[in-house]
Amino acid sequence: MTMDQDRYEFARFTQEFRNRPQRRRLGVELDQLEAQAILGDEAALRREYDAWRSRTGRPTVDGAAEPVRRGWLARLLRRR
Repeated sequence: MTMDQDRYEFARFTQEFRNRPQRRRLGVELDQLEAQAILGDEAALRREYDAWRSRTGRPTVDGAAEPVRRGWLARLLRRR
C-alpha cells in the first residue's frame, strides 16, 4: 500500500468513525463520548485504524497496532 492510498483510506475511516452506525459497520463498538475523544487524538485514531486494518486483513504501512480499549476514557476521567 502506498502512502497516498493509506492517507485516503485513513481519511475515509475517520469520516466513518464519526457516527455510531458506521462505526458498527467497521466493527468498532464505542459510545459517542469515547469515539469523540479518540477523534480528538490523532495517535489514538491511528491505532484504531491500524487495528481495523489488521482485523480486516488489510496490510498497513507501519504494521498493525492494538486498538484503544473500551472504557479507557472513563478510567482516565476517574483519575483526574
